[in-house]
Amino acid sequence: MINLGNSGLELYLDDDYGLKSHNKKVIIPEPGVRRMHELNEVFLEEPELVCNDAAYFMYRGIYHDGDREIFEKNNIRYDITVIPPRKIRNEFIKTLGHRHPCAEIYEVLNGKAIYLMQNEEEAISTGVNSSEVMYILRNHDHVTINPSGEVLVMSNIVKSDIESDYGIIKSKKGMSFFFIEEDYEKKFVQNNNYKETRLKIKNPPNFLFMPLYNSFLFNPSFFTNL
Repeated sequence: MINLGNSGLELYLDDDYGLKSHNKKVIIPEPGVRRMHELNEVFLEEPELVCNDAAYFMYRGIYHDGDREIFEKNNIRYDITVIPPRKIRNEFIKTLGHRHPCAEIYEVLNGKAIYLMQNEEEAISTGVNSSEVMYILRNHDHVTINPSGEVLVMSNIVKSDIESDYGIIKSKKGMSFFFIEEDYEKKFVQNNNYKETRLKIKNPPNFLFMPLYNSFLFNPSFFTNL
C-alpha cells in the first residue's frame, strides 16, 4: 500500500494499483486503462510482443463530495495517473503523449517523473520528485516517463472541457527524444523522425506551497486562467 495523503485527500494505492480512500466522501471514478498495444507505435523499438497488459491507469475527475460544486463551476478536473515501473526493451515506460490548447499542472505524489514537452523549436526535460510540480505550457506536446523502479503516481489539474490531440506524436512515432538505459547509463536519444531538435534540461518550478488539490480550492481563478 502507498499512502497518498500528500495529495490533500485521504487517498492510498493498493497492491493492485487501485486508488482507494477510507473517506466515503472522496469520489473516485473507475480508471481508464491504457494498454501496452496502444503504445506500440511510440516506442523507440517495436516491443517483442503486442499485448493487452495495462501500461498505466487514469483516474479522471476525483473530488471530495463537498468540493464538487467548485470544480463544476470552474470547469476544472483533478486527475490521478498511476504508472507502474517497466521497460520496453531498453526504453522506460511512458504515457502516450498529447497536446491541448491550455496549460496543465502536474504534481508527483509518489516516485519520480521525467516530463518531456516540446514545440516546433525545442524540447524541455524536467525531472520531478515527490511533492514537486510541473507546469506544461499550452500547445506543447508532452509525455510523462517513469524512469525508476518505483510506482509513479501523479496528479494533474486541467480544464474539463478540453480535448487532447495525439496526432502529431503518433505521426512522428513518439516525441523528439526517447529516454533509455544502455550499458547502465540513462540517457535521451533523438527520434530520427524529427529534424534535429534542441534538448534543454530545466528544474521544476516552485510556485505552489500546498498540495495541488488544496491549491485549487484556495485560488480557483489561477487555474481557470491556464
